[in-house]
Amino acid sequence: SGRLDGNFPTRSFDHWRWGLFQFFRSRFDLEIKNLLSPAFISANRVTFGANKNSMRIVGILVLAVSLISCGGETEQVSTEVVNNPNSAGTEANQDVPTMEFSEPLYDFGDIAQGDRVNYNFTFTNNGTSDLVIASAKGSCGCTVPDWPKRPIKPGETSEIKVEFNSTGKKGKQHKKVTIVANTQPSKNVIAIQGNVIAPVSE
Repeated sequence: SGRLDGNFPTRSFDHWRWGLFQFFRSRFDLEIKNLLSPAFISANRVTFGANKNSMRIVGILVLAVSLISCGGETEQVSTEVVNNPNSAGTEANQDVPTMEFSEPLYDFGDIAQGDRVNYNFTFTNNGTSDLVIASAKGSCGCTVPDWPKRPIKPGETSEIKVEFNSTGKKGKQHKKVTIVANTQPSKNVIAIQGNVIAPVSE
C-alpha cells in the first residue's frame, strides 16, 4: 500500500493500469512537443478541429484521464485527526481511546458567596489505546481543573478534580471545563453549576 511512486498517491491502483497511464502520458508529452514544433506549425495551417493529429492527442488525453479516475482511490483522513496528531483513528483503524464521564455535569445547589466547591469528575477510557490528556482549562479563573498527567490505560477509570471559587460571584453559575486529549473529537467538555447566594446588604 501507499505510493507507487513519488507523484501519484494511491492505495488500490492496479499495476497494469498504472503502466498504461505512464505509457499514454509519455505519448501525450511527445505529441505535444511535435504539435508545438515550428516545423509542424508551418506545415499544418489548419484549425484544431480539422487537424487529425490534434484529435489524436485529445483521444490520448481523454484515455489517460479515464485511467486516473477509475483507478485512483486515496484514503481520506478527517480534519479532526489532522488538527489532533495524537489521534490514531481512521475508517480503517479505530484504535483510539475514549473519555466517557459518569456525570459530565455537577450541580452543587445553593452555596454562600465565598464558599469553594470541589468535585471529582470520574471518567473511563473505554477505547483500545492509551488516553493522554494534553490540557484542561476552565471557562474562567474561578474554575480550576486538575487532571492526571500519566496515560490512562484501556478500561481504566480516573478522575479530573475541579474547584469552583464563588468569591465575588452571585446568582446562577454555569462554568465549563474543556479537556483536550487524543480522543475523537479531541475536545471533551464537563461543567459545574449552581446558585451563589450573596449576603444581604443592610
